[in-house]
Amino acid sequence: MNPLKATEARELIKQLNRMDLDQADYCHIKEVVNRLFVGIEVRGITPHRESRLYRGVVYCEKPLDVTQIGPPPSSTVVDFQRCNPPNKPMFYCSPDPASVFYELNVKAGDRLYLTKWSVLQDFVILQIAPKAEGIARDHLGDMVATFFETKFAQPIHATYSSQYKITSAIAERLSQGNVVGRDDLTMGALSYPSVSHPARSENIAIQPVIVDSCLRLDYAEEMEIKEVRGKKIDYSRTDFCSHFPNGKIEWEGQILHWTVPPSSRITLTVEADGWIARDETGQIVNPG
Repeated sequence: MNPLKATEARELIKQLNRMDLDQADYCHIKEVVNRLFVGIEVRGITPHRESRLYRGVVYCEKPLDVTQIGPPPSSTVVDFQRCNPPNKPMFYCSPDPASVFYELNVKAGDRLYLTKWSVLQDFVILQIAPKAEGIARDHLGDMVATFFETKFAQPIHATYSSQYKITSAIAERLSQGNVVGRDDLTMGALSYPSVSHPARSENIAIQPVIVDSCLRLDYAEEMEIKEVRGKKIDYSRTDFCSHFPNGKIEWEGQILHWTVPPSSRITLTVEADGWIARDETGQIVNPG
């Protein structure tokens, strides 16, 4: 494949910006986007084993099956979303639980079901907008990276899902494939700054197959949104579950808590995502 030059990249970006995305063919968009990736440096990270990821869904009725709080079934994804085309769902989550509230645009009276997931196996998360240190981009790389970052930063109403065609094509390219020389590592996820969170927290979109093989569901919380005032969200915890026998959610009728065996001790500390408990060896103890 011929190296990408700045003049060609500029024309391809102009072509994408001028497209009528309601009518544009998605396969053609992917071809243009894939060409823009040729020779462009992209940073990837492997989340450490203590990484904690949070996902949320809003339901009117309490979910009773894990499939309702995990990756959505392909049949339910009928429109383009920021990181996926129709019928190809992604698992949207964040290391910051606060980001979930803003991304879901919760309203007073909503019932939010927040889940916490742990990383069990290595996988690669490629970054749309990595921090600048360590990446020495040339003019071409900076042009393409800026275009990608700008597209992911655009707020888009769900009614206009076709406007997600470009970011979806970028996400498909970033979240598929293997690392050359590392058969044990799969590129199955990408991260990008939140559009909705005031602090622009990191969001992550993960392929469902990676969720199944590399993540573990630790617990689920039910929360009632009491009031939304601008960027301030008041809520109360109303239920909790940490046991999922045969894929079912066994709600306990009580809020998040830790059960400590006799003669054992845990230490609670406030970390970036809230209260974290650790045992005498420093290992994380999940609520329940």
